[in-house]
Amino acid sequence: MKANDRRKILVILLLAVLSAAVYWQVAGHGFINMDDAMYVADNPHVQKGITGEGLFWAFGFADRAYWHPVSWLSHMLDCELFGLDPGMHHLVNVFYHIINATVLFLALNMMTGALWRSAFVAGMFAMHPVNVDTVAWIAERKNLVSTLFWMLTLLSYAWYVRRQTTFRYLAAFGLFILGILSKPMLVTLPFVLLLLDYWPLQRMPLGFGRIREDGGGEGLFSRRGLSVMARLVSEKLPFLAVALVAIHVSMISMHGHVDVISIDTVSMKLRLENAVVAYVHYLWKMLWPWNLTVYYPYPKSVPLAHVIFAGAAVAAVTVMILSKIRKYPYLAVGWLWYLGALVPVSGIIQAGLWPAIAERWMYVPGIGLFIMASWGVRDLLSRLESGRQLYRYASLAVIMLLALLTFRQAGFWKDDFTLFSHAVSVSERNSVAHGNLADWHLAQGSYDDAHNHYLEALEANPLDPHIHRNFAVALLRMGRYGESVHHFRIAAEKFAHDEDVLIGLGTALARLGDLSGAIGSFTRALDINPRNAQTHFKLAVVLGESGRIDKAVDHYREALRLEPGFEQAGKNLDHLLALYGQLDSAVALLRERLRDEPGNASLHYSLGGLHEKKGNYADAADAYRKFLSLNPDGVQAMERLAFIHSRENDLPSALFWLREMLKRDPGNPGIHYNIACVYARQGKADEALKWLGSAVEKGFSDRGLLESDQDLESLRATAQFRELVSRLGSEAPGGGTDE
Repeated sequence: MKANDRRKILVILLLAVLSAAVYWQVAGHGFINMDDAMYVADNPHVQKGITGEGLFWAFGFADRAYWHPVSWLSHMLDCELFGLDPGMHHLVNVFYHIINATVLFLALNMMTGALWRSAFVAGMFAMHPVNVDTVAWIAERKNLVSTLFWMLTLLSYAWYVRRQTTFRYLAAFGLFILGILSKPMLVTLPFVLLLLDYWPLQRMPLGFGRIREDGGGEGLFSRRGLSVMARLVSEKLPFLAVALVAIHVSMISMHGHVDVISIDTVSMKLRLENAVVAYVHYLWKMLWPWNLTVYYPYPKSVPLAHVIFAGAAVAAVTVMILSKIRKYPYLAVGWLWYLGALVPVSGIIQAGLWPAIAERWMYVPGIGLFIMASWGVRDLLSRLESGRQLYRYASLAVIMLLALLTFRQAGFWKDDFTLFSHAVSVSERNSVAHGNLADWHLAQGSYDDAHNHYLEALEANPLDPHIHRNFAVALLRMGRYGESVHHFRIAAEKFAHDEDVLIGLGTALARLGDLSGAIGSFTRALDINPRNAQTHFKLAVVLGESGRIDKAVDHYREALRLEPGFEQAGKNLDHLLALYGQLDSAVALLRERLRDEPGNASLHYSLGGLHEKKGNYADAADAYRKFLSLNPDGVQAMERLAFIHSRENDLPSALFWLREMLKRDPGNPGIHYNIACVYARQGKADEALKWLGSAVEKGFSDRGLLESDQDLESLRATAQFRELVSRLGSEAPGGGTDE
């Protein structure tokens, strides 16, 4: 093996080991509340793994905002292999990051032949803290996967330049398409390839000339007679065409699924101002990667002085670099890479929760700055006698320092509380951070802390409907129904088709006694989703309370049709029908349900109760016995059977069920008392008095019942009975039940 090949392997191993050491901690991290649920944790399409249905969903536009099917397939594969273990999903992210750094190194090395400078770029890419968001955030898999294909396209393109064949060109083009299918961020790659044609590939002279035979071959663009520039541009036209299609498809996919922010909400002037200032902010984050966080609130205004300074700084650097383009071509390529690759996320078009800046957006643009730093420092130090050695030591020191900072930054992604507490500590008026912290406290049951953070979030952004919605839920749980209604109504103005908001509003109104308002809110929720059994149930409850019995019965029945095991809906319906004299309907409904659920013990018990109300004691006893066959320890059914048999004068059967009750609850004085009553009715005075005494010993104390119960009439003349009465003293309620 050649020495150069050994050095390449060493670099790759160092990249992998150092990246793994810094990011291994994420194996113990969980899902983050922001987007992880949508992408994995609560996404049923993804959780099923790789399926035909999942493939169709991933390439479709049905119910999500951003079209990146290959990234969806990556998440599906994780679920296929690891289920919902967040640690493994995180480690797959780390794996992608290591591969990205490796392919970046190989591509630069192939293009430039400069091993250590390429290694320094890859090392800064692997270790810089601005890339932590992309690696430590499961939802940012799309950034990792698309960048993998970006890097593979660079490598394939360098391979193509060496020998320009159709196959090699199509390999690069195919990888580019896969990258576009992972995330449209690759739309700027055709322009980056043109930059690389100038440096380091040296295919483009300054100005126009005739074609050079650089690499030879019989590729698609190897015809003579074209100018160099025309040939290079024509090579990129298929890439550019795919990029334009990707932009169009992305806009289509967002329609109806994400809040595209209009210029009436955020003016174009503010967007341009923030975009200009953002270029300087990103540079500062690259130079001083401290106090980084997951979300930076979008500004309400940008000071004119900041815009002028940032614009002048960017323009000055651009002019200075372009003036030295022949001497330092890498500076121009790196700078234009940085400026151009950030355009898709500059905020000219905004959708969803748009931040002022986001470190994850520097994952690819930052490479241009790394190239400038690596080659620039090398040229600067080359003037010194030991410059080469000093360059290696300096680059190693920089990478190790970045690794320490990245290790610290990755630790903030442990969980929601850690991540958003850090965000609150390093950024002012951060409504997103406060809102997510409030959601976390709410989930923990810390209502006061949740309340305080929701107030902080609304103070920072009083118009955010998401915060109003979540705050309303918290207030509902806290029993502050009036405040809850206020925030639900604000949220409903924005989320008019959000059934959860309407259900929450209806619930709060019902608690306040506004039954009419609650009925209206639940009805609108059912217009959106008529198959929600819980909404039918809630609507039935308020309809019943408002006296609209027929409508309430209809919605209880619909809830049971949609969810046959909905026990509370069944009980409410049985009670409602029985209460309003519709016993036959209630019995028929229960029998219909029992045909679907013959093993549902509670339905048999309810049916027994309805038969008792109708006076069908034989049918009631049969229903209770079926209940007991499914639930042998059901004391309540035994009690009803004892009552029915006692009423029908089948005293042996009544005694049997009382004794069965006694086996399960031997210390219950009421059971002892009722056994005494049965024996008294059978004329067995001695047995009756014995059990009556046992009842008193167990705690029976109702003297009034003892003296008036007709079942004990045959015992009242005995001395033992009078003694028991005297032992009870004055009349006191409680202790037994009169059969």
